[in-house]
Amino acid sequence: MNKCVLVVMYDKVTGQYSTPMAFDSVAAAKRWFGFYVKKADLMAEPSDFELYYIADFDCECGKIDTWEKMDFLMKGAVLDE
Repeated sequence: MNKCVLVVMYDKVTGQYSTPMAFDSVAAAKRWFGFYVKKADLMAEPSDFELYYIADFDCECGKIDTWEKMDFLMKGAVLDE
C-alpha cells in the first residue's frame, strides 16, 4: 500500500489553516516546514505558524484516513544561521 501523510499549517494571527499538503512521511513534512519558515518571505514571525498532521492518504485507492483530533507536529521558529 502506497501512503502519504497530509499536513496543514496553522497561522495563529489569522486563525486559518492552509490547504492540505501531501508528503511521503512526517519527517519530510517537518523538514519542509522548518525550511519554509526559515527561508520564505513570510512577512510574519515564523513562530506564528504551526504544523499539524491531519490524515493519511492512500495513493492507490484515493482513500483519506482521518481521525478526530489533529496531531501537532511542530511550531515555526528561525534556526540560528
